[in-house]
Amino acid sequence: MSPSAHRSTPAACDKRDKWLLTCSRIPLHINPPVTFTLVEFETFKKNASYYWEMLQKKEGFPTEEEFVLCTITNIQPHSVFVTLDEYGGKTGLIHISEVAPGRIRNMRDFVIEGKKVVCKVLSVNREKGHIDLSLRRVNETQKRQKLNEIKEQQLAEKIVEYVAK
Repeated sequence: MSPSAHRSTPAACDKRDKWLLTCSRIPLHINPPVTFTLVEFETFKKNASYYWEMLQKKEGFPTEEEFVLCTITNIQPHSVFVTLDEYGGKTGLIHISEVAPGRIRNMRDFVIEGKKVVCKVLSVNREKGHIDLSLRRVNETQKRQKLNEIKEQQLAEKIVEYVAK
């Protein structure tokens, strides 16, 4: 048996080894990392959907300076309302000055309802439940990193669904 085959299936590991959840021998960078012993793996298979919800959904409010994936829900003349996909649908606001640099004559030239965008968290007021976001302070590199992170999470979700079967 090849070393890569040894690591790619949980049944091939002995009890002292830990099995790192992999897809095509590429380790997934999930936060927190997902590693199992064989006994834990059997427990994980039984409760896969519960564990995945713990990995994907974040509790509470985002931290300032964090990048979050949002869906644009409502466009007003001086603001845009979004839902934060990672935080259970919490609502955030993007002021017109944070949509794009320069003068904005028509808000609909820059944003479209239903579109998914990566935003930067500017401030959070936990008492009032207000989350202020910015589109213009996110550069292409930061946007690409966040989207890659989300793709890795989706890949991990598919693997968890497969393991749960």
